[in-house]
Amino acid sequence: MLTERQASDVWCPFARLPWFFERAESAIAGVSYNRTGTGEPVDEARCLAARCAAWRWTDPEVTDEPREEWTGFCGLAGRP
Repeated sequence: MLTERQASDVWCPFARLPWFFERAESAIAGVSYNRTGTGEPVDEARCLAARCAAWRWTDPEVTDEPREEWTGFCGLAGRP
């Protein structure tokens, strides 16, 4: 379980970024990626936390803690 701040430092395997390049035949080719050539995650492919439709709060009924302390998880990966 992660706070939104912790989740924003985690790489999302579902995030994809477009990349277009020209081939020798002058045709434009496009691919998607979420890591650099060295295997490092790109910043734009990090978890969106509560801004993602798949984000699930651990206990959405919590009212006595500040929201920054609430924890959640990626619903696509299943409950931890």
